[in-house]
Amino acid sequence: MNSWPAFGFFARCGGTIFLDRESRSSAEAAAAEMAGAMDAGVPVLLFPEGTSTDGSQVLRFHPTLLEPAIRRQLEIAPAAIAYRLRHGEERDLCYYGDVSFVPHLLRTLGLGGVTAELEFFPDPVTYAERKAAALDLHDKVEAMRRRMMRDSGE
Repeated sequence: MNSWPAFGFFARCGGTIFLDRESRSSAEAAAAEMAGAMDAGVPVLLFPEGTSTDGSQVLRFHPTLLEPAIRRQLEIAPAAIAYRLRHGEERDLCYYGDVSFVPHLLRTLGLGGVTAELEFFPDPVTYAERKAAALDLHDKVEAMRRRMMRDSGE
């Protein structure tokens, strides 16, 4: 996305930190950038799965990117998002796999009756260790998603 015309530019303007999903050193560099943002008092939003999916499951969380918050003993507020479509399923909105971006974008923009539900875990948590944090946060987000999907009837 960093190299995409317009989207990359706007994402960089918004402070997006990019990483190469296949590179451990890229994850470490992204963690260092996140640490700098945290030290400057900037809230950081993280998608710790490190990839996109069809929305049918919550993938394993990568602990490396949680390290800056854990070292600083910052509270982490797990959150889950669910999408609802009047005519369709959540996966119709998801950008994943080998889906081509422009056709997906155009199809998504043509969908009507789309709403998003965002839920935060009621009590932010601090952690002493990143691997335990990744497991606990994953469990919390997965439980929120299950409830959100059950409540929507999917």
